[in-house]
Amino acid sequence: MRRTDRGRRGCRLSSGSAAESIPSRLGLLRSVRKARHLGTSLLPKQPVWRTLLAAGAVAVGLSSSGSAIGREILPASSILGAGTVDNTAATDTTSGVNAQLSAAKATGGRVGIPSGQYLSSGWLLDNSAQTADAPDDPRQVTLEGDGPGSTIINAITPGVYALKILGGLKGRANSLNYSPVGGFTIARRAQPLLGSRGLWLSGVGFGRVRDIYATNIEKPVYLESVLSTAFDDVIVASATNGIEIGKGQGYTNFNGNVFKNLQLRLIDKFALYGGPVTNLTINSMVMQGVGTQGDAASGGMNLTFNGDEEGGAGLSINGAYVENNSGEADFVLTNLGKTPVTHVIQSASFNRITGAKYVRTHLKLVGRHHVVFIGAAFNSYNDYQADESRPLFDYDANISTITCIGCTGLNRADNTTGVQNLR
Repeated sequence: MRRTDRGRRGCRLSSGSAAESIPSRLGLLRSVRKARHLGTSLLPKQPVWRTLLAAGAVAVGLSSSGSAIGREILPASSILGAGTVDNTAATDTTSGVNAQLSAAKATGGRVGIPSGQYLSSGWLLDNSAQTADAPDDPRQVTLEGDGPGSTIINAITPGVYALKILGGLKGRANSLNYSPVGGFTIARRAQPLLGSRGLWLSGVGFGRVRDIYATNIEKPVYLESVLSTAFDDVIVASATNGIEIGKGQGYTNFNGNVFKNLQLRLIDKFALYGGPVTNLTINSMVMQGVGTQGDAASGGMNLTFNGDEEGGAGLSINGAYVENNSGEADFVLTNLGKTPVTHVIQSASFNRITGAKYVRTHLKLVGRHHVVFIGAAFNSYNDYQADESRPLFDYDANISTITCIGCTGLNRADNTTGVQNLR
């Protein structure tokens, strides 16, 4: 006889036989949680969902009303592999993976990707049929790997994104699609760099994206019409382009999103670019070695805003290390409207460290802006010499303002606009 019981926080565990007791499995879950909290090694270091599935448990998330939503304490309700999906990079896995992702939409829930190398000619996680938040519409499916160092998704078809994720209500963001997605690396395999594509998010609202590493790809990440989504521990490195932002055919601008622990390194063109952008927050960022010397179409960030459409909330950065970049600027901020857009950058270091590689300016403003630097440092090292032809800031003081509070490095030849430091 099959027995079921409900665990803590609305999780349900189903046993495969009457001989196996539900309380013992609930005890295992509690022990795992306690051990993780205390930092002890009660179990091998592997995801909790893998330990439980290995014990024979099937995890299904429940809401307070009892409907399955797949986003409670257990991160997976099904798992790729088990002899059906190749994880050795021997064959294209797209057909099998997409079939499993499609089948998971019947009830919703997480699909786990075990460690391994996967070939993709276009994985598709399509939540566009979702018309409301869970639990009213529980069909949301999410996808999580064992970590960027363990689960590798390899793009193998030029011009096709290795993984495309569509948000709710036919690709529009207003269904509030709470989606934890991540725990994997996206790279390329057996195809030229030109034309390679990584991760595409379209119409995702109120999502969670975490532990993503994109590398060795021409276009690693495209974020189209993404709203109020948290991006945690995202790394893009050794790529032609960085993270592209766009509205596309979607519902919203890139609006109200937050990055935490963002790393952008060794990128030939711009590291974060596109728009329109509204109210973008970055908490802790490294942007290093991006851009190409002498190429005005490269650099750090190149973001577009429109103060007339979305108001004055622009870019907010809390803690940044910006070093050894080249190209046009560390930041190019463009406002297409007449209403000024305000940006705040605090606790940031801007370092030019060599006379052979440098940005033309740290900050270039196009249109009307108010920029406030708090505790920023503008440094020169080694053989780099400050020069008026490479100003700290490039902007029209008749329409924009730059205010520095508690900053260092302003008393130098390249402060051509005379920005003052308020103490």
